[in-house]
Amino acid sequence: MRYDRLKDIVRLAVRLQAASAGLTLEDIQDAFSVSRRTAERMRDAVGEVFGSLERVDTGDAKQHSRLRSDAVRRLVAITPEELAEVESAAEALERAGIEERAVCPRCSHSGHRRVQSRGLYQCSGCRYQVSLTAGTILASTKLPLRTWFLAMYLMTQTKNGISAVELSRQLSVSYNTAWKVKHKLMQVLKERDDTRPLGGWVQLDDAYWGGERRGGKSGRGAPGKTPFIAAVELNAEGRPMRMRLSRVGGFRRDEIEAWARCHLEPGTVVVSDGLGCFRAVQPAGCIHQPFVTGSGPQSAQHPALTWVNMNRPGFSGDRFMMDFLRCLGRGGCSP
Repeated sequence: MRYDRLKDIVRLAVRLQAASAGLTLEDIQDAFSVSRRTAERMRDAVGEVFGSLERVDTGDAKQHSRLRSDAVRRLVAITPEELAEVESAAEALERAGIEERAVCPRCSHSGHRRVQSRGLYQCSGCRYQVSLTAGTILASTKLPLRTWFLAMYLMTQTKNGISAVELSRQLSVSYNTAWKVKHKLMQVLKERDDTRPLGGWVQLDDAYWGGERRGGKSGRGAPGKTPFIAAVELNAEGRPMRMRLSRVGGFRRDEIEAWARCHLEPGTVVVSDGLGCFRAVQPAGCIHQPFVTGSGPQSAQHPALTWVNMNRPGFSGDRFMMDFLRCLGRGGCSP
């Protein structure tokens, strides 16, 4: 068996374990760009190595297969090499803290010593003890770091996102624990993403979350709707690289200018529809290229806004977008 095919089988095992509704042969074909016969062989190989596959009843005629939640994890043991890498990472963090003149969070004293028996660091001034994870989302966690790393992998590699229920099944933890881990990681991802402005070519559009209320105003400014900006950064080939969703107070020039200064690099070429407030990206140092798209469903078919309009239909029915927007509501642009 070729080495790259072996890697594909391992990746398929992880996907089969992460998919709560299972995978069909069509899913495997699309994911690995193989024929139906090859997809069958890959699925059968995973079943032979990791144990029998579970059949998932989804109500359709297709056969959905899934691995047990512990099928992959139980074959993986901590090796001496991995333990040595963890120790090396801890030493690197300690050196970084010394270089940055780490100080005690209680008395601000810079002297410390390591408590070997507990793996902690004790302040030489007030004897306060802290760990390497202090001040991070891992502070005071009772979960093994491997569980956190597995959660990071599952959240970033699953194609359609992962719910807290499914994450709890994959991590073998309670729902409340999985929910907390997921939202902590989502918040960190958002904060990290906010520090990296979009640049190059960016498609920009306005969007709303929520529906019309009975007897209320329709369209922009309707009660119950949350306005936010959808922006997609493109590479030199015109393919999407990154997406930014930001809640705004409304589609006014001052809001758009503040958002552009916060989230766009100077010199960015911004492509948008003809909404007048988008011209406010120019005072922020960006180049604006508007296209009049008209109104109605056909306005979303304009070729200059292909990628930003392609992502918008998922906003209305995606439970993972709900989680993202709840996280988003705690942040936003702070110019």
